[in-house]
Amino acid sequence: EEAFSLIRQAEKPFDLIFLDRHLEHSRAETVIRELTDRGVKTPVILLTGDHEIGPGEAQAMGARNVVHKPFQIDSLLTFIQTTLERP
Repeated sequence: EEAFSLIRQAEKPFDLIFLDRHLEHSRAETVIRELTDRGVKTPVILLTGDHEIGPGEAQAMGARNVVHKPFQIDSLLTFIQTTLERP
């Protein structure tokens, strides 16, 4: 709930949200659904150690892209750039 409050109170919209699939009190799918329900249009990159989750599964959850942990900074920067370039 604190994250939703920060998103709502931000002076300008966030460019990107990184969201780990397994959160302490929730799952990424639930958070993405809540963001969508609240009208947040910010693209989400899903972070996961589950290599069976591919781009199609991540998009079905509502994420724009998926990054598998562990990752290299160079590949993360590529994912960020690719995600921000997509409409």
